[in-house]
Amino acid sequence: MSYSSAAYRAVSHPIHLPVKPYWVYGADALTQKLVRLVARLRPGADCLGVIGPDQELPAPQGAGFVLITDADWEERARRLSGAGWSAEQVMVLPLAVDCPSSGFSRFLNEMSDLVDVSDGPDRVHLPQDMATTILMREGIAKLEGGRIGISSTLYPSVHEPNRLKQGAGDIRRVHDALANERSRSAYLSVLRDPPHARLDAFVGTMLRGQQYFEHVRISPGDTVLNFGVFDGFEIPGFAALMHGEGRLINIDPLGHTYLSRYVRDAIDQYEGLVELFPYCVTDQDGETDFLQYDDGQAASHAHAMKAEAKARSGKPLPVYPTRKLSTLIGEIAPERIDLMKFDVEGAEEMLIDDLPEIVARYRPQIALSVYHATRHLWEMPLQMMAMCENYEFRFGSYSMTRYESILYCLPRG
Repeated sequence: MSYSSAAYRAVSHPIHLPVKPYWVYGADALTQKLVRLVARLRPGADCLGVIGPDQELPAPQGAGFVLITDADWEERARRLSGAGWSAEQVMVLPLAVDCPSSGFSRFLNEMSDLVDVSDGPDRVHLPQDMATTILMREGIAKLEGGRIGISSTLYPSVHEPNRLKQGAGDIRRVHDALANERSRSAYLSVLRDPPHARLDAFVGTMLRGQQYFEHVRISPGDTVLNFGVFDGFEIPGFAALMHGEGRLINIDPLGHTYLSRYVRDAIDQYEGLVELFPYCVTDQDGETDFLQYDDGQAASHAHAMKAEAKARSGKPLPVYPTRKLSTLIGEIAPERIDLMKFDVEGAEEMLIDDLPEIVARYRPQIALSVYHATRHLWEMPLQMMAMCENYEFRFGSYSMTRYESILYCLPRG
């Protein structure tokens, strides 16, 4: 859809902000933490103050800029434009402050003030006592008999060393096919690092990029297929980068049930931009029942689909409509696909066989979750690498465990 957006420049991470003095147009507690982080990440980007909702707007000052983080950035950008600020002087960085699944928001809220970034994001090392406190708070470590033990099973090197040995050849092939050293390092960290080292790696990643955005390009007019929504923390970032132009298509059997208030306010700015297809995408058309996680998300991975797994539930299971990927693409009927983002609770492995024709026809960027089972970390990348001709592959991980690990498939040229 065509939309007359306000004049602004959207960014996905503070590391992309200019090194210039700036005002902040947003006053929540997370924004204040962002200001302190920017001061350390971008020396010379000095905050001149916070513009309140009823405050008179400052006049444009030389090469400075205004940073908007609130969900009504379109209205605020228009006000700034009316006060003489140019598009290059108005920066929008959506902060989904009420989305618990946003790793960057959690980092900003819980850890950013504790981190020393003086040596850069690639050399972050948290003091042992601080790291242990964070791991215990996250439920990853616990105190047993006066000793700190690891309670999480989400560290392959700690809990699945034999599986790693069995997959060593495939792991090496994935590693060698990744496009840059940062991706290769992130990949090996997920597989090999113990909890304290994974925490250092997580903090380093949060200092340079956000999940789904670190390696992709999104522009006005794009078509983005967003498979797996839940609280929707990524949606405001997509909408801002698209400037309300194009198609932002959410596919999730739970629809928009769990969208946060910030996300709802953000997409309400753009009539017609967001479309919803309330399906679970698997390897069949029809409907089926699903187990659900405690937070309400549908467990659509292959193991959860087995009858014996469902029988252990002990309660009636909700039934959802299902679509094969190829069937759904036929219903959506896109003229173009610029990005396909997948986080569908393990069902990714059931979709890959349906992807080759779509990849060949549309050549989209793909951000594929490869973390719902340890073997996904090498099985699915190898499948994608064999399928996607003339693509390059990058990798990022956005949690302190193996979770939120994303394979980026990026068309060359």
